Amino acid sequence: MRSTTFIGAVIVGMALAGAVIAAQPAPQALSITFHDDSVSVGGALPSHPIYLFGIAREARTYITRLQPYETRLLDTNGVGKVDFAFKRARSWRSIWFAVDLISGAATAGAPPEYLSNRITLSGKELKKDVGGEIAQIAADGALVEFVVVRPGVGVWGELVASQGPLDEGSDNNKVTLSVFKLQPLAGTIEAAPKKLKKGDVVFILDSFHARYGVGRVGD
Repeated sequence: MRSTTFIGAVIVGMALAGAVIAAQPAPQALSITFHDDSVSVGGALPSHPIYLFGIAREARTYITRLQPYETRLLDTNGVGKVDFAFKRARSWRSIWFAVDLISGAATAGAPPEYLSNRITLSGKELKKDVGGEIAQIAADGALVEFVVVRPGVGVWGELVASQGPLDEGSDNNKVTLSVFKLQPLAGTIEAAPKKLKKGDVVFILDSFHARYGVGRVGD
C-alpha cells in the first residue's frame, strides 16, 4: 500500500447516467476552491466530517514526486467550509476528492491551471458479477488510485499497477480490482465490503494522465 500523509482532522460533483450511477444530486452540494497554500471545501455541515484525498505531482531535486494527501476535516465553527493548509506552496499539478462521510455528498476537481479530464463512471469502471452486483472496479491507466466510501461506515482505497500483483485484468494500461481487496483508510477499522451497494461513493484517478471520475452507486 502506498505511503499516505495524514495532516489533521477532506473532493466530483457530476450527474452520472445509467442504472449503475445515481442520477439524483447528492444530499447537499460540496464545492472545492484552490488557493496558493490551501484547499477549501464548501458545503460542509456541522458534525459531518469531510474526507479529503489528493494526489499531487510535486517537484523535488532531480525528480517529480507523486505525493498523496489524506485527511479528515470538521466544520467545528459552523461556517460551512473546511480548509486544508499546505506546509509548502500548493502544487498546481494535483487532483482532489472530497466527500461528506455522513451524507455521501461528494466533489472532485483540479486547479484551473491544470489540464485534467473528468470521466463519467459507468459499467466499464463498476463491473457487475453474475448476480448483478458490483464486485470489481476498473479503469484505464498504468497506475490507478481507487477510493470507495460507504457513508456512515468507512473509507477504503488502493493503488493498483497494470499487470502488477493486485491487477486482476490481463490488458496492459488497464487495471481491475475486486472491491474486497481495498484497504482501510482514514481510521476505518472494518474490512472493505465484498460488493458495492446503493449510496456508495467511488473515486478513480489515473494521475499520470490527469484523468479522474467519481459517482454514487444507484439502483
